[in-house]
Amino acid sequence: MKISKTFFTLLIFFQFISLNIVYGQTFLEELERLNKEAKENSDRLKEQNRHDEYMYQLKLAQRQKELLAIKEVKKEINELKESTISKILSYNSFDNTIIGNKLNEIANDYRTKSDNTFKRYGEKRFVDISEARDKIYSYSMETLRDKIFTFLSSMEYEKEKMNNFITSNILTQKQIERIKKDYNEFLIEPFKTDEQGNYIGFSFNVNKIVSILPSSATAFAISSDGYLVTNYHVVEDADSIIIKGINGDFIKEYLADIIILDKSNDLALLKIKDNSFKQIEKIPFLISPSISDVGENIFVLGYPLTNTMGKEIKLTNGIISSKSGFEGNITLYQISAPVQPGNSGGPLFDSKGNLIGIINAKHSGAENVSYAIKSIYLINLIGSLEKSPSLSLKNTLKAKSLTQLVKKLEKFVYIVEVR
Repeated sequence: MKISKTFFTLLIFFQFISLNIVYGQTFLEELERLNKEAKENSDRLKEQNRHDEYMYQLKLAQRQKELLAIKEVKKEINELKESTISKILSYNSFDNTIIGNKLNEIANDYRTKSDNTFKRYGEKRFVDISEARDKIYSYSMETLRDKIFTFLSSMEYEKEKMNNFITSNILTQKQIERIKKDYNEFLIEPFKTDEQGNYIGFSFNVNKIVSILPSSATAFAISSDGYLVTNYHVVEDADSIIIKGINGDFIKEYLADIIILDKSNDLALLKIKDNSFKQIEKIPFLISPSISDVGENIFVLGYPLTNTMGKEIKLTNGIISSKSGFEGNITLYQISAPVQPGNSGGPLFDSKGNLIGIINAKHSGAENVSYAIKSIYLINLIGSLEKSPSLSLKNTLKAKSLTQLVKKLEKFVYIVEVR
């Protein structure tokens, strides 16, 4: 019994030891597991912290990028506004107060609407300020397409044409003032409109200017001592009058003075005052005191458009179409002979070589419709002088062909240049 008790005690002891060993191993394993789990949790936490830090830095970078983008868009909007306003104001190349005030009004209105658009969309988000930029850009384009700018651009083009004509021609100050007359009237009321509300403005018509203000025209001799006839409108603004073509010489220039003017009949009587001038041949034609009949054959001699047509005398012929001129003017003949700028002041002859008129205009709205002052008004002008020139008393051109007439008469027809 004693042995059995001892054995039992040992058995319990070994079981206790065995159980402790088992429990000790389990505890270590559990501890290891817990440590491992803690480490994993720690790693996950660190990874999460790193991720959160990354996301924070990413969001910060994105915001900074967006703020830079917003700054660039704001700069772009400002540059767009300034360039548009500058463009608006640049249309006042006319240096005109009325136009300037109107452009300032448009610029201020554009600036106000752009600023209101900017404020309405805000500037905190890129998408908002981008939309504001697009709206302001569209409004800029809309503003610059205003019909006022189209009109002023057209006027600027007309002004440039006028200035180019002035700078490319030798003109007197009076002639320049006359050329600028329509332009200066436009500046007084630049935004005047017609009944339909369209701006009127002004236009520079070179043909019109050349026809009323030729740089060169025609004159013809009525006496061998240098008395010449041309139109009043040819010499009215002259500072000096130059005659070319005497004795067929277009290089030699002769100075001429105005003896008398007849504005109402568009006539001017000149005299060569140059010391180098010598008498020309005796005048072979008569100045007719009679009124010619409708249907009578006529011809014109002159120097039209010498810059492009040259300095050879030009002949055109036709008939007398009417004994009255434009709007029934009885001082004029209407003729079918074509004339051009530069023919002004030229002689109109009948088929016998008698001077029956002085060319002064053409009808711009009709084909081959020209006008000439009747010679009786030249006779009256000459008769008003205290000392009249010695006129020819005999026509030596009778019974000659047109070719023969031209050969004789061209010696007495010249170019007159006004400076």
